[in-house]
Amino acid sequence: MKSKITLVTGLWDIGRGELEDFGRSFEHYIESFDKLLGLDVKFHIYCDKALYKSMALGLNLSKLKVTIKEKEEFKTWFPLWDQVQKSRTNSEWYRQADWLMKSPQAKLEYYNPIVMSKYFMLHDAALTNHFGSEYLFWIDAGITNTVNLDVLQGI
Repeated sequence: MKSKITLVTGLWDIGRGELEDFGRSFEHYIESFDKLLGLDVKFHIYCDKALYKSMALGLNLSKLKVTIKEKEEFKTWFPLWDQVQKSRTNSEWYRQADWLMKSPQAKLEYYNPIVMSKYFMLHDAALTNHFGSEYLFWIDAGITNTVNLDVLQGI
């Protein structure tokens, strides 16, 4: 069955709930993700096995293509892992702004590589184009944290 649109997304627990100033629990992201998955569109989801097992129980799997990617894989899959780690821990970098030192960008080793890998994952999803969609778009799994689901209806 062809679908005009496939939304590509990914979700991993990278430890944001442990941050003092910019913390959000992983459960918060799961709740936002669950809302997003309520949209009547096809999804290509990148996630780890644990998340897949927990979400597969109550979902319509016919509208999902899941690619298992453990977060540890980014250490070798993302080509700039070492350079990003060197930058994010460099005091010259994180002292450029008062908030930066305590931000997810500085504190969480997976944050930047995952953000910087969105286009790679979108590209890979487009190559396989599981649903034969005309359009594939990246959408953050937690977008309903800041964007009302009503705005996304009718995609």
